[in-house]
Amino acid sequence: MRHATAITAPRTEDGYRLLSTLEDRLGRSDSARWHLAVTLEVTETAAAYGADATIRRNTLVGEAGWRLSDIAGERLIGEGVARAFAGHDAGGNNTVALRAGAIDARERLAVMLADAIVAQILTLDPEG
Repeated sequence: MRHATAITAPRTEDGYRLLSTLEDRLGRSDSARWHLAVTLEVTETAAAYGADATIRRNTLVGEAGWRLSDIAGERLIGEGVARAFAGHDAGGNNTVALRAGAIDARERLAVMLADAIVAQILTLDPEG
């Protein structure tokens, strides 16, 4: 599947992170034999509160649906859903550090989702 899979993902920042990681794992393809279509939903919720009722930690929950078919879209090879979560600090007064932590959490989430998708895909027999 390496260098033989065209990948489409949502045109969002999180979608770009996921696409980039999938391309890193599967390689880019100029002449693809398969097409991997990915959907992505990321939600962020408060995970911990301080004694003063301020949010101290957030959790990102990601769900990526995927569908692998031949490049013509005539034959479904497999489909599934990958789920993962990542947390980041939300308390404190350093805005730069908080923003960097939030971005890092989104990048880690993309890596976990991409790895889960690739692990699921590797169990398939695209030729069968």
